[in-house]
Amino acid sequence: RGVFLALADLILSNDEKFYMHKSVIGQCWGRVNITKGNLELVYQDFRVAQFEAPDAEDYVECHNDLIAKDSGKFIDNATSVWHEVFQDETSWPSVILMVTGKGENNWDFDYHTRSFVEMLPSSWNGTLIFTDGYFSPRLAGLSANDVHEKYKSKLEEYLETMDDNRVRWVDGKGISKEMRMYAEFGPEFVTRSQHFHRNCNESIIDESTGMTSHMRVCGNVTDLIAQLLLGFTLGEKKDYLQTVQQAEEEPGDMKLTYCYDCPKKLLPFHITPTPRLTCVEGPIRPLHERENINDEDTKAEQTCPQSCMSQGISWSFGSQSDTVNVRQCPTSTIPPVTRTAETSNAPDESIELPKSIHSNLVDVSEGVGQTSFTPFFWHIPKCAGTAIQNLYFCMGLTLANQVGANPKFKHNEETALVEFKPWKRYDWSVINVDTTTRAGILRAQELGLVSSKDPKVDLVVSGEFESVVSHLFDKTNRGKVFAMFRHPVERLESLFYYLQKANWESTFHPEWARTSLRDWAKTHKGEKNWMVHKLVNKDVHSLTIDDLELAK
Repeated sequence: RGVFLALADLILSNDEKFYMHKSVIGQCWGRVNITKGNLELVYQDFRVAQFEAPDAEDYVECHNDLIAKDSGKFIDNATSVWHEVFQDETSWPSVILMVTGKGENNWDFDYHTRSFVEMLPSSWNGTLIFTDGYFSPRLAGLSANDVHEKYKSKLEEYLETMDDNRVRWVDGKGISKEMRMYAEFGPEFVTRSQHFHRNCNESIIDESTGMTSHMRVCGNVTDLIAQLLLGFTLGEKKDYLQTVQQAEEEPGDMKLTYCYDCPKKLLPFHITPTPRLTCVEGPIRPLHERENINDEDTKAEQTCPQSCMSQGISWSFGSQSDTVNVRQCPTSTIPPVTRTAETSNAPDESIELPKSIHSNLVDVSEGVGQTSFTPFFWHIPKCAGTAIQNLYFCMGLTLANQVGANPKFKHNEETALVEFKPWKRYDWSVINVDTTTRAGILRAQELGLVSSKDPKVDLVVSGEFESVVSHLFDKTNRGKVFAMFRHPVERLESLFYYLQKANWESTFHPEWARTSLRDWAKTHKGEKNWMVHKLVNKDVHSLTIDDLELAK
Protein backbone atom coordinates (compact mmCIF):
# COMPACT_ATOMS: atom_id res chain seq x y z
CA ARG A 1 0.00 0.00 0.00
CA GLY A 2 2.89 2.34 0.75
CA VAL A 3 4.35 1.75 -2.71
CA PHE A 4 0.97 2.45 -4.32
CA LEU A 5 0.61 5.72 -2.40
CA ALA A 6 4.19 6.67 -3.30
CA LEU A 7 3.34 6.09 -6.98
CA ALA A 8 0.25 8.26 -6.64
CA ASP A 9 2.42 10.92 -4.98
CA LEU A 10 4.78 10.81 -7.98
CA ILE A 11 2.22 11.17 -10.77
CA LEU A 12 -0.32 13.57 -9.24
CA SER A 13 -0.06 17.33 -8.97
CA ASN A 14 -0.16 18.98 -5.55
CA ASP A 15 -3.77 20.09 -6.06
CA GLU A 16 -4.82 16.58 -7.09
CA LYS A 17 -3.22 14.83 -4.09
CA PHE A 18 -3.56 17.51 -1.38
CA TYR A 19 -6.21 15.54 0.57
CA MET A 20 -4.94 12.07 -0.29
CA HIS A 21 -4.12 11.06 3.30
CA LYS A 22 -7.63 12.14 4.38
CA SER A 23 -9.38 10.35 1.54
CA VAL A 24 -10.84 6.87 1.42
CA ILE A 25 -7.99 5.66 -0.81
CA GLY A 26 -5.45 6.77 1.76
CA GLN A 27 -6.91 4.22 4.18
CA CYS A 28 -8.16 1.48 1.88
CA TRP A 29 -7.91 -2.25 2.56
CA GLY A 30 -9.65 -3.22 -0.67
CA ARG A 31 -9.25 -2.12 -4.32
CA VAL A 32 -8.18 1.30 -5.62
CA ASN A 33 -7.57 2.39 -9.23
CA ILE A 34 -6.01 5.74 -10.11
CA THR A 35 -5.94 6.77 -13.78
CA LYS A 36 -4.23 9.85 -15.16
CA GLY A 37 -3.82 10.16 -18.92
CA ASN A 38 -2.84 6.72 -20.18
CA LEU A 39 -1.23 5.58 -16.92
CA GLU A 40 -3.25 3.45 -14.51
CA LEU A 41 -2.23 2.43 -10.99
CA VAL A 42 -4.12 -0.42 -9.31
CA TYR A 43 -3.89 -1.44 -5.67
CA GLN A 44 -5.40 -4.69 -4.39
CA ASP A 45 -5.16 -5.67 -0.73
CA PHE A 46 -3.89 -9.23 -1.15
CA ARG A 47 -2.97 -10.57 2.32
CA VAL A 48 -0.55 -13.14 0.96
CA ALA A 49 0.74 -13.96 4.43
CA GLN A 50 -2.78 -15.24 5.18
CA PHE A 51 -2.80 -17.70 2.27
CA GLU A 52 -3.39 -21.28 3.36
CA ALA A 53 -1.47 -24.22 2.03
CA PRO A 54 -3.80 -25.81 -0.57
CA ASP A 55 -4.02 -29.03 1.46
CA ALA A 56 -4.46 -27.32 4.86
CA GLU A 57 -7.63 -27.65 6.89
CA ASP A 58 -9.89 -24.60 6.96
CA TYR A 59 -9.47 -22.49 10.07
CA VAL A 60 -10.73 -19.32 11.74
CA GLU A 61 -8.13 -16.75 12.77
CA CYS A 62 -8.90 -14.34 15.60
CA HIS A 63 -6.98 -11.21 16.59
CA ASN A 64 -7.84 -10.69 20.25
CA ASP A 65 -11.66 -10.99 20.39
CA LEU A 66 -12.36 -10.25 16.69
CA ILE A 67 -12.32 -12.53 13.67
CA ALA A 68 -9.51 -11.53 11.31
CA LYS A 69 -10.09 -14.38 8.86
CA ASP A 70 -12.97 -16.80 8.61
CA SER A 71 -12.90 -20.22 6.99
CA GLY A 72 -13.10 -18.85 3.43
CA LYS A 73 -10.12 -19.82 1.30
CA PHE A 74 -7.94 -16.74 0.78
CA ILE A 75 -5.87 -18.48 -1.86
CA ASP A 76 -9.00 -19.30 -3.90
CA ASN A 77 -10.16 -15.66 -3.87
CA ALA A 78 -6.64 -14.49 -4.70
CA THR A 79 -6.60 -16.87 -7.67
CA SER A 80 -9.89 -15.37 -8.88
CA VAL A 81 -8.42 -11.87 -8.59
CA TRP A 82 -5.39 -13.02 -10.60
CA HIS A 83 -7.62 -14.38 -13.37
CA GLU A 84 -9.54 -11.08 -13.31
CA VAL A 85 -6.30 -9.12 -13.81
CA PHE A 86 -5.58 -11.05 -17.01
CA GLN A 87 -9.16 -11.37 -18.24
CA ASP A 88 -8.99 -8.54 -20.78
CA GLU A 89 -5.86 -8.61 -22.93
CA THR A 90 -6.30 -4.95 -23.89
CA SER A 91 -5.78 -3.86 -20.28
CA TRP A 92 -3.03 -6.22 -19.14
CA PRO A 93 -0.64 -4.53 -16.70
CA SER A 94 2.91 -3.67 -17.67
CA VAL A 95 4.33 -4.49 -14.25
CA ILE A 96 3.00 -6.15 -11.08
CA LEU A 97 4.47 -5.94 -7.59
CA MET A 98 3.38 -8.79 -5.33
CA VAL A 99 4.49 -9.02 -1.70
CA THR A 100 4.74 -12.67 -0.66
CA GLY A 101 4.51 -14.27 2.76
CA LYS A 102 7.04 -16.04 4.96
CA GLY A 103 10.75 -15.64 4.21
CA GLU A 104 14.20 -16.67 5.38
CA ASN A 105 13.08 -18.23 8.67
CA ASN A 106 10.38 -20.32 6.99
CA TRP A 107 11.42 -20.86 3.40
CA ASP A 108 8.14 -21.69 1.70
CA PHE A 109 7.05 -19.41 -1.13
CA ASP A 110 5.56 -22.06 -3.39
CA TYR A 111 1.84 -21.59 -2.83
CA HIS A 112 2.40 -17.83 -2.47
CA THR A 113 4.19 -17.52 -5.80
CA ARG A 114 4.61 -20.51 -8.09
CA SER A 115 0.95 -21.10 -8.95
CA PHE A 116 0.56 -17.40 -9.84
CA VAL A 117 3.59 -17.56 -12.14
CA GLU A 118 2.16 -20.68 -13.80
CA MET A 119 -1.12 -18.83 -14.44
CA LEU A 120 0.57 -15.98 -16.33
CA PRO A 121 -0.60 -15.89 -19.97
CA SER A 122 2.22 -17.06 -22.21
CA SER A 123 1.76 -13.99 -24.43
CA TRP A 124 2.07 -11.48 -21.57
CA ASN A 125 5.35 -9.58 -21.93
CA GLY A 126 5.21 -7.59 -18.69
CA THR A 127 7.24 -7.97 -15.49
CA LEU A 128 6.16 -9.68 -12.27
CA ILE A 129 8.20 -8.48 -9.30
CA PHE A 130 8.11 -10.37 -6.00
CA THR A 131 9.32 -9.27 -2.61
CA ASP A 132 8.53 -10.47 0.93
CA GLY A 133 8.09 -9.50 4.55
CA TYR A 134 11.72 -8.42 4.89
CA PHE A 135 10.89 -5.30 2.93
CA SER A 136 11.18 -3.55 6.31
CA PRO A 137 13.74 -1.26 7.97
CA ARG A 138 13.15 -2.86 11.36
CA LEU A 139 13.63 -6.48 10.32
CA ALA A 140 16.45 -5.68 7.91
CA GLY A 141 18.32 -3.70 10.53
CA LEU A 142 18.31 -6.65 12.92
CA SER A 143 19.60 -9.21 10.41
CA ALA A 144 23.20 -10.46 10.31
CA ASN A 145 25.09 -10.05 7.04
CA ASP A 146 25.84 -13.77 6.58
CA VAL A 147 22.14 -14.57 6.98
CA HIS A 148 21.32 -11.97 4.34
CA GLU A 149 23.84 -13.42 1.88
CA LYS A 150 22.44 -16.91 2.36
CA TYR A 151 18.94 -15.49 1.84
CA LYS A 152 19.96 -13.89 -1.48
CA SER A 153 21.56 -17.12 -2.65
CA LYS A 154 18.40 -19.10 -1.96
CA LEU A 155 16.34 -16.47 -3.78
CA GLU A 156 18.50 -16.87 -6.88
CA GLU A 157 18.10 -20.65 -6.75
CA TYR A 158 14.34 -20.30 -6.33
CA LEU A 159 14.00 -17.99 -9.33
CA GLU A 160 16.01 -20.44 -11.45
CA THR A 161 13.47 -23.17 -10.69
CA MET A 162 10.68 -20.93 -12.01
CA ASP A 163 12.50 -20.59 -15.35
CA ASP A 164 10.57 -17.47 -16.40
CA ASN A 165 12.52 -14.37 -17.39
CA ARG A 166 9.46 -12.18 -16.73
CA VAL A 167 9.81 -12.84 -13.00
CA ARG A 168 12.11 -10.77 -10.77
CA TRP A 169 12.63 -10.56 -7.02
CA VAL A 170 13.37 -7.33 -5.18
CA ASP A 171 15.83 -7.85 -2.33
CA GLY A 172 13.71 -5.92 0.13
CA LYS A 173 16.08 -6.68 2.97
CA GLY A 174 19.08 -5.32 1.08
CA ILE A 175 17.27 -2.10 0.16
CA SER A 176 15.76 -1.61 3.61
CA LYS A 177 18.94 -2.41 5.53
CA GLU A 178 20.80 0.52 4.01
CA MET A 179 17.90 2.80 4.91
CA ARG A 180 17.24 1.60 8.44
CA MET A 181 18.43 4.93 9.86
CA TYR A 182 15.65 6.64 7.91
CA ALA A 183 12.82 4.70 9.49
CA GLU A 184 9.70 6.68 10.28
CA PHE A 185 10.76 8.13 13.64
CA GLY A 186 14.53 8.20 13.21
CA PRO A 187 17.39 5.91 14.31
CA GLU A 188 16.41 5.77 17.99
CA PHE A 189 13.17 4.01 17.04
CA VAL A 190 14.54 1.73 14.34
CA THR A 191 13.81 -1.48 16.23
CA ARG A 192 10.18 -0.42 16.72
CA SER A 193 9.36 1.11 13.37
CA GLN A 194 7.52 -1.25 11.07
CA HIS A 195 6.12 1.55 8.88
CA PHE A 196 7.23 1.75 5.27
CA HIS A 197 5.69 5.19 4.68
CA ARG A 198 4.06 8.10 6.48
CA ASN A 199 1.85 11.02 5.56
CA CYS A 200 3.82 14.22 5.19
CA ASN A 201 3.78 17.67 3.61
CA GLU A 202 7.23 18.52 2.32
CA SER A 203 8.32 20.89 -0.44
CA ILE A 204 11.52 20.30 -2.40
CA ILE A 205 13.01 23.02 -4.60
CA ASP A 206 15.09 21.99 -7.62
CA GLU A 207 17.94 24.52 -7.57
CA SER A 208 18.69 24.04 -11.28
CA THR A 209 15.16 24.84 -12.44
CA GLY A 210 13.64 26.63 -9.47
CA MET A 211 10.62 24.30 -9.63
CA THR A 212 9.01 23.12 -6.42
CA SER A 213 7.86 19.52 -5.89
CA HIS A 214 5.42 18.60 -3.14
CA MET A 215 5.50 15.28 -1.28
CA ARG A 216 2.41 13.96 0.51
CA VAL A 217 3.78 10.45 1.18
CA CYS A 218 7.28 10.08 2.62
CA GLY A 219 9.23 6.83 2.83
CA ASN A 220 12.64 6.19 1.32
CA VAL A 221 12.05 2.49 0.70
CA THR A 222 8.59 2.86 -0.83
CA ASP A 223 9.73 5.80 -2.97
CA LEU A 224 12.61 3.76 -4.35
CA ILE A 225 10.36 0.81 -5.22
CA ALA A 226 7.82 3.18 -6.80
CA GLN A 227 10.53 4.62 -9.04
CA LEU A 228 11.61 1.08 -9.94
CA LEU A 229 8.08 0.14 -11.02
CA LEU A 230 7.76 3.29 -13.12
CA GLY A 231 11.06 2.39 -14.76
CA PHE A 232 9.78 -1.04 -15.74
CA THR A 233 6.55 0.53 -17.03
CA LEU A 234 8.11 3.34 -19.09
CA GLY A 235 11.31 1.60 -20.20
CA GLU A 236 14.80 3.06 -20.47
CA LYS A 237 14.80 6.76 -19.58
CA LYS A 238 16.73 7.87 -22.67
CA ASP A 239 14.43 5.86 -24.96
CA TYR A 240 11.35 7.20 -23.21
CA LEU A 241 12.50 10.83 -23.45
CA GLN A 242 13.33 10.33 -27.11
CA THR A 243 9.83 8.97 -27.73
CA VAL A 244 8.32 12.00 -25.97
CA GLN A 245 10.45 14.43 -27.98
CA GLN A 246 9.52 12.76 -31.26
CA ALA A 247 5.80 12.74 -30.51
CA GLU A 248 3.97 14.77 -33.12
CA GLU A 249 0.92 15.42 -30.97
CA GLU A 250 0.55 17.20 -27.67
CA PRO A 251 -0.31 14.99 -24.66
CA GLY A 252 -3.99 14.07 -24.66
CA ASP A 253 -6.54 14.35 -21.88
CA MET A 254 -4.67 14.18 -18.55
CA LYS A 255 -7.74 14.23 -16.32
CA LEU A 256 -7.60 12.29 -13.08
CA THR A 257 -10.08 9.51 -12.24
CA TYR A 258 -9.93 7.37 -9.13
CA CYS A 259 -12.11 4.38 -8.28
CA TYR A 260 -12.40 2.41 -5.07
CA ASP A 261 -14.16 -0.38 -3.24
CA CYS A 262 -12.97 -0.32 0.37
CA PRO A 263 -14.45 -2.05 3.42
CA LYS A 264 -15.28 0.32 6.25
CA LYS A 265 -13.34 -1.80 8.72
CA LEU A 266 -10.03 -3.62 8.57
CA LEU A 267 -11.33 -6.76 10.27
CA PRO A 268 -12.15 -9.25 9.02
CA PHE A 269 -9.51 -9.31 6.29
CA HIS A 270 -10.89 -9.96 2.82
CA ILE A 271 -10.00 -10.37 -0.83
CA THR A 272 -12.87 -9.58 -3.20
CA PRO A 273 -12.67 -10.58 -6.87
CA THR A 274 -14.45 -8.21 -9.29
CA PRO A 275 -15.28 -5.49 -6.73
CA ARG A 276 -18.01 -2.90 -7.23
CA LEU A 277 -16.01 0.28 -7.80
CA THR A 278 -17.19 3.81 -7.07
CA CYS A 279 -15.45 6.26 -9.45
CA VAL A 280 -14.75 9.97 -9.01
CA GLU A 281 -13.26 12.43 -11.49
CA GLY A 282 -11.01 15.29 -10.47
CA PRO A 283 -8.80 15.95 -7.43
CA ILE A 284 -8.86 13.42 -4.61
CA ARG A 285 -11.43 14.56 -2.07
CA PRO A 286 -11.47 14.08 1.69
CA LEU A 287 -14.07 11.48 2.59
CA HIS A 288 -15.25 10.71 6.09
CA GLU A 289 -17.01 7.40 5.60
CA ARG A 290 -15.33 5.87 8.65
CA GLU A 291 -16.31 8.69 10.99
CA ASN A 292 -20.04 7.94 10.96
CA ILE A 293 -20.35 4.18 11.10
CA ASN A 294 -23.90 3.09 11.84
CA ASP A 295 -25.12 -0.12 13.45
CA GLU A 296 -25.35 -1.85 10.10
CA ASP A 297 -21.70 -1.14 9.38
CA THR A 298 -20.53 -2.66 12.65
CA LYS A 299 -21.64 -6.09 11.41
CA ALA A 300 -18.43 -6.07 9.36
CA GLU A 301 -16.62 -6.81 12.62
CA GLN A 302 -17.35 -10.32 13.83
CA THR A 303 -16.70 -11.54 17.35
CA CYS A 304 -14.37 -14.52 17.74
CA PRO A 305 -16.35 -17.70 18.57
CA GLN A 306 -16.18 -18.59 22.27
CA SER A 307 -14.89 -22.07 21.42
CA CYS A 308 -11.90 -20.46 19.68
CA MET A 309 -11.31 -17.92 22.47
CA SER A 310 -11.01 -20.84 24.91
CA GLN A 311 -8.14 -22.32 22.87
CA GLY A 312 -4.52 -21.40 23.41
CA ILE A 313 -2.85 -18.36 21.82
CA SER A 314 -0.98 -19.33 18.63
CA TRP A 315 1.31 -16.29 18.70
CA SER A 316 1.29 -12.55 19.50
CA PHE A 317 2.56 -9.40 17.86
CA GLY A 318 2.72 -5.74 18.84
CA SER A 319 0.67 -2.96 17.26
CA GLN A 320 0.69 0.81 17.76
CA SER A 321 -2.01 0.52 20.43
CA ASP A 322 -1.60 -2.84 22.17
CA THR A 323 -0.51 -6.47 21.92
CA VAL A 324 -2.51 -8.61 19.49
CA ASN A 325 -3.04 -12.24 20.49
CA VAL A 326 -3.59 -14.51 17.49
CA ARG A 327 -5.59 -17.73 17.65
CA GLN A 328 -5.97 -20.14 14.73
CA CYS A 329 -8.79 -22.61 15.30
CA PRO A 330 -9.70 -25.42 12.86
CA THR A 331 -13.30 -25.06 11.75
CA SER A 332 -13.90 -28.64 12.90
CA THR A 333 -13.50 -27.41 16.50
CA ILE A 334 -16.06 -24.60 16.12
CA PRO A 335 -19.78 -25.46 16.50
CA PRO A 336 -22.01 -24.25 13.64
CA VAL A 337 -24.04 -21.06 14.10
CA THR A 338 -27.53 -21.82 15.42
CA ARG A 339 -30.61 -19.69 15.20
CA THR A 340 -32.26 -18.41 18.33
CA ALA A 341 -35.70 -18.16 16.75
CA GLU A 342 -37.63 -21.00 15.19
CA THR A 343 -37.91 -20.56 11.42
CA SER A 344 -39.59 -22.31 8.56
CA ASN A 345 -38.75 -22.79 4.91
CA ALA A 346 -41.42 -20.28 3.89
CA PRO A 347 -40.14 -16.84 2.88
CA ASP A 348 -40.38 -14.20 5.60
CA GLU A 349 -42.90 -11.65 4.29
CA SER A 350 -41.42 -8.99 6.59
CA ILE A 351 -38.18 -8.99 4.62
CA GLU A 352 -38.06 -6.17 2.10
CA LEU A 353 -36.62 -7.08 -1.28
CA PRO A 354 -34.39 -4.64 -3.18
CA LYS A 355 -36.41 -2.14 -5.26
CA SER A 356 -34.73 -3.34 -8.46
CA ILE A 357 -36.35 -6.76 -8.00
CA HIS A 358 -39.85 -5.24 -8.02
CA SER A 359 -39.25 -2.64 -10.73
CA ASN A 360 -36.96 -4.46 -13.17
CA LEU A 361 -38.30 -8.04 -13.17
CA VAL A 362 -41.53 -9.59 -14.37
CA ASP A 363 -43.25 -11.78 -11.78
CA VAL A 364 -43.12 -15.49 -12.53
CA SER A 365 -46.92 -15.65 -12.29
CA GLU A 366 -47.28 -13.51 -15.42
CA GLY A 367 -47.68 -15.76 -18.43
CA VAL A 368 -46.04 -15.52 -21.83
CA GLY A 369 -47.82 -12.91 -23.94
CA GLN A 370 -49.17 -10.96 -20.97
CA THR A 371 -46.06 -8.80 -20.60
CA SER A 372 -43.01 -8.24 -22.77
CA PHE A 373 -39.73 -9.26 -21.16
CA THR A 374 -36.26 -10.64 -21.88
CA PRO A 375 -35.51 -14.06 -20.38
CA PHE A 376 -32.59 -14.10 -17.93
CA PHE A 377 -31.01 -17.47 -17.16
CA TRP A 378 -29.32 -17.20 -13.75
CA HIS A 379 -26.48 -19.64 -14.35
CA ILE A 380 -25.34 -21.55 -11.27
CA PRO A 381 -22.09 -23.39 -12.09
CA LYS A 382 -22.54 -27.02 -13.14
CA CYS A 383 -26.32 -26.73 -13.27
CA ALA A 384 -27.24 -27.44 -16.93
CA GLY A 385 -25.72 -24.22 -18.25
CA THR A 386 -24.47 -25.79 -21.47
CA ALA A 387 -27.73 -27.69 -22.01
CA ILE A 388 -29.94 -24.61 -21.57
CA GLN A 389 -27.80 -22.47 -23.87
CA ASN A 390 -27.64 -25.17 -26.55
CA LEU A 391 -31.42 -25.49 -26.39
CA TYR A 392 -31.84 -21.76 -27.10
CA PHE A 393 -29.20 -21.92 -29.83
CA CYS A 394 -30.99 -24.85 -31.50
CA MET A 395 -34.21 -22.82 -31.55
CA GLY A 396 -32.38 -20.21 -33.62
CA LEU A 397 -32.31 -17.62 -30.83
CA THR A 398 -29.61 -15.07 -30.05
CA LEU A 399 -27.71 -15.21 -26.74
CA ALA A 400 -25.73 -12.77 -24.62
CA ASN A 401 -23.19 -14.71 -22.57
CA GLN A 402 -19.38 -14.50 -22.52
CA VAL A 403 -18.71 -15.77 -26.05
CA GLY A 404 -19.46 -12.58 -27.98
CA ALA A 405 -16.77 -10.55 -26.19
CA ASN A 406 -14.00 -13.09 -26.70
CA PRO A 407 -11.10 -11.14 -28.33
CA LYS A 408 -10.48 -13.92 -30.85
CA PHE A 409 -13.76 -13.02 -32.60
CA LYS A 410 -12.61 -9.37 -32.90
CA HIS A 411 -15.91 -7.77 -31.90
CA ASN A 412 -15.08 -7.03 -28.26
CA GLU A 413 -14.02 -3.42 -28.91
CA GLU A 414 -16.94 -2.44 -31.14
CA THR A 415 -18.76 0.71 -30.00
CA ALA A 416 -22.13 -0.70 -31.06
CA LEU A 417 -23.95 -4.00 -30.57
CA VAL A 418 -23.12 -6.65 -33.16
CA GLU A 419 -24.86 -9.98 -33.71
CA PHE A 420 -22.63 -12.63 -35.29
CA LYS A 421 -22.10 -16.37 -35.62
CA PRO A 422 -18.87 -17.32 -33.79
CA TRP A 423 -18.57 -20.89 -35.11
CA LYS A 424 -18.72 -21.82 -38.78
CA ARG A 425 -20.08 -25.30 -38.17
CA TYR A 426 -23.03 -24.08 -36.07
CA ASP A 427 -25.79 -21.68 -37.06
CA TRP A 428 -25.68 -20.08 -33.61
CA SER A 429 -25.78 -16.33 -32.91
CA VAL A 430 -24.39 -14.23 -30.05
CA ILE A 431 -24.10 -10.52 -29.21
CA ASN A 432 -20.66 -8.95 -28.74
CA VAL A 433 -20.90 -8.46 -24.97
CA ASP A 434 -19.83 -10.41 -21.87
CA THR A 435 -22.68 -10.71 -19.38
CA THR A 436 -20.73 -12.98 -17.01
CA THR A 437 -18.61 -10.22 -15.39
CA ARG A 438 -19.56 -6.93 -13.80
CA ALA A 439 -17.34 -4.96 -16.19
CA GLY A 440 -18.93 -6.73 -19.15
CA ILE A 441 -22.42 -6.09 -17.80
CA LEU A 442 -21.72 -2.37 -17.44
CA ARG A 443 -20.48 -2.28 -21.05
CA ALA A 444 -23.61 -4.12 -22.19
CA GLN A 445 -25.69 -1.54 -20.31
CA GLU A 446 -23.89 1.32 -22.08
CA LEU A 447 -24.54 -0.31 -25.46
CA GLY A 448 -28.25 -0.73 -24.64
CA LEU A 449 -28.31 -4.52 -24.86
CA VAL A 450 -31.81 -5.23 -23.54
CA SER A 451 -33.55 -2.23 -25.12
CA SER A 452 -32.05 -2.88 -28.58
CA LYS A 453 -34.44 -4.09 -31.27
CA ASP A 454 -31.75 -4.74 -33.87
CA PRO A 455 -29.88 -6.76 -32.90
CA LYS A 456 -32.27 -8.25 -30.38
CA VAL A 457 -31.11 -10.52 -27.56
CA ASP A 458 -33.35 -13.52 -26.83
CA LEU A 459 -31.59 -14.78 -23.68
CA VAL A 460 -29.22 -13.20 -21.16
CA VAL A 461 -26.95 -15.72 -19.40
CA SER A 462 -25.06 -14.79 -16.24
CA GLY A 463 -24.21 -15.84 -12.72
CA GLU A 464 -24.06 -12.18 -11.63
CA PHE A 465 -27.66 -11.91 -10.49
CA GLU A 466 -27.63 -8.49 -8.83
CA SER A 467 -25.55 -6.76 -11.51
CA VAL A 468 -27.79 -7.99 -14.32
CA VAL A 469 -31.02 -7.09 -12.52
CA SER A 470 -29.77 -3.62 -11.48
CA HIS A 471 -27.94 -2.60 -14.64
CA LEU A 472 -29.27 -4.46 -17.69
CA PHE A 473 -32.97 -4.30 -16.87
CA ASP A 474 -35.13 -1.31 -15.93
CA LYS A 475 -38.80 -0.39 -15.53
CA THR A 476 -39.30 -0.22 -19.30
CA ASN A 477 -37.16 -3.19 -20.34
CA ARG A 478 -37.80 -5.86 -17.76
CA GLY A 479 -36.42 -9.34 -17.37
CA LYS A 480 -37.85 -12.68 -16.29
CA VAL A 481 -35.53 -14.95 -14.33
CA PHE A 482 -35.28 -18.70 -14.39
CA ALA A 483 -32.60 -21.07 -13.09
CA MET A 484 -31.71 -24.75 -12.88
CA PHE A 485 -30.77 -26.28 -9.54
CA ARG A 486 -28.87 -29.41 -8.63
CA HIS A 487 -28.10 -31.30 -5.43
CA PRO A 488 -25.23 -29.28 -3.90
CA VAL A 489 -22.98 -32.28 -3.29
CA GLU A 490 -23.43 -33.56 -6.85
CA ARG A 491 -22.84 -30.06 -8.18
CA LEU A 492 -19.55 -29.63 -6.31
CA GLU A 493 -18.38 -33.10 -7.30
CA SER A 494 -19.00 -32.17 -10.93
CA LEU A 495 -17.21 -28.83 -10.42
CA PHE A 496 -14.20 -30.61 -8.89
CA TYR A 497 -13.65 -32.79 -11.96
CA TYR A 498 -14.58 -30.08 -14.47
CA LEU A 499 -12.12 -27.44 -13.27
CA GLN A 500 -9.23 -29.91 -13.45
CA LYS A 501 -9.39 -29.85 -17.26
CA ALA A 502 -11.32 -26.67 -18.21
CA ASN A 503 -8.32 -24.50 -19.10
CA TRP A 504 -10.67 -22.01 -20.79
CA GLU A 505 -12.25 -21.12 -17.45
CA SER A 506 -10.91 -18.30 -15.25
CA THR A 507 -11.18 -20.68 -12.27
CA PHE A 508 -9.12 -23.45 -13.91
CA HIS A 509 -7.38 -25.61 -11.23
CA PRO A 510 -5.10 -28.22 -12.86
CA GLU A 511 -3.53 -28.99 -9.46
CA TRP A 512 -6.82 -30.55 -8.30
CA ALA A 513 -6.08 -33.51 -10.59
CA ARG A 514 -3.36 -34.50 -8.10
CA THR A 515 -5.74 -34.92 -5.18
CA SER A 516 -8.69 -37.18 -4.41
CA LEU A 517 -12.27 -35.98 -4.16
CA ARG A 518 -12.31 -36.92 -0.47
CA ASP A 519 -9.14 -34.91 0.33
CA TRP A 520 -10.37 -31.98 -1.75
CA ALA A 521 -13.67 -31.95 0.15
CA LYS A 522 -11.81 -31.93 3.47
CA THR A 523 -9.50 -29.06 2.57
CA HIS A 524 -11.39 -26.86 0.12
CA LYS A 525 -14.98 -27.56 1.19
CA GLY A 526 -16.09 -26.49 -2.26
CA GLU A 527 -17.60 -23.06 -2.71
CA LYS A 528 -18.76 -20.93 0.17
CA ASN A 529 -22.43 -19.91 -0.01
CA TRP A 530 -22.17 -19.11 -3.73
CA MET A 531 -25.89 -18.58 -4.31
CA VAL A 532 -26.46 -16.40 -1.24
CA HIS A 533 -23.35 -14.38 -2.13
CA LYS A 534 -24.60 -13.72 -5.68
CA LEU A 535 -28.22 -13.04 -4.73
CA VAL A 536 -27.56 -10.50 -1.98
CA ASN A 537 -24.34 -9.15 -3.54
CA LYS A 538 -22.19 -9.32 -0.42
CA ASP A 539 -18.70 -10.62 0.18
CA VAL A 540 -18.78 -14.30 1.16
CA HIS A 541 -16.83 -13.53 4.34
CA SER A 542 -19.46 -11.15 5.73
CA LEU A 543 -22.66 -13.14 5.06
CA THR A 544 -25.12 -13.51 7.94
CA ILE A 545 -28.26 -15.48 8.72
CA ASP A 546 -30.24 -12.39 7.65
CA ASP A 547 -28.60 -12.61 4.23
CA LEU A 548 -29.70 -16.23 3.96
CA GLU A 549 -33.28 -15.21 4.72
CA LEU A 550 -33.14 -12.42 2.13
CA ALA A 551 -31.77 -14.84 -0.48
CA LYS A 552 -34.62 -17.27 0.22
